[in-house]
Amino acid sequence: MGQNLTRLLSPAVPLTAYPAMRMPRPVPVPSPRRSERIPKPTQIFNNNRIEISRTLRPRPAVTARLLVAPPSIRAVHPPLELTHIIRELNLRRMEEIAKSSPAIGVPEDRIALATKKFQKNKFSDEYYTRSESWRRFVDDAGLAGKTVWEPFFGDGSSRDELAKLGVTQIGKAGDFWENITAPDCPTDFIMSNPPFSFKWEIMETLLERKRSFALILPWQTFYQTNARHLAELHRKYGGKYLRYAMRGEEVEFYSPTAEKMVPIGTSILLWEF
Repeated sequence: MGQNLTRLLSPAVPLTAYPAMRMPRPVPVPSPRRSERIPKPTQIFNNNRIEISRTLRPRPAVTARLLVAPPSIRAVHPPLELTHIIRELNLRRMEEIAKSSPAIGVPEDRIALATKKFQKNKFSDEYYTRSESWRRFVDDAGLAGKTVWEPFFGDGSSRDELAKLGVTQIGKAGDFWENITAPDCPTDFIMSNPPFSFKWEIMETLLERKRSFALILPWQTFYQTNARHLAELHRKYGGKYLRYAMRGEEVEFYSPTAEKMVPIGTSILLWEF
């Protein structure tokens, strides 16, 4: 009976449906505006005393500073026009320097380190260069009709690609470390797309012998810590070098593993003695 009475006394609609039974809502008091709550930035009121705001205080004079270029920019030696530096290529002079370079061997620990890196990155190092990657550089350097040496001959496809540009490529099958120290090592200008995994060992080996080269390298070679490494090599071995930026189809290489063209962020490092 109690449950039934409760059910009968329960309203069929909520109490808020009857206007007379609604609870009056408090009228919202508008909050003061920001301009009323916070003093203007030109004045501060404190104990009925006006003080000059910090924004009106005279600022110290800014001393002009000489901006230091980042390592990626400082790495370019000398700071001349790109085509001007490339046009200075003197292949005959480079060949004479290569012939007079000392016949030194390659340290065993360097070869061991390079071999370890290559075995670890063997498949990622295998990319073949097309003529599009060299075309603009060959034109700017005036290499048409000249002979260059490719130390990393590979399957020899780069010879056909450079032949399309009018450049004759010579190469020697076999190990790079043996070829670079052989008595009949070519003294021609070096143009190569070397394995990226041991690029520093390759560069130092060439620089020790005063060999001028143009190598396709990843763009990270020219920035931050790597840029400092390039500067250290320059102080140690001399010569002059620059980064030749690549773009568009120039950075597309063929991957035999993937059987397709793969874009890779690269630039050409030109080092001249």
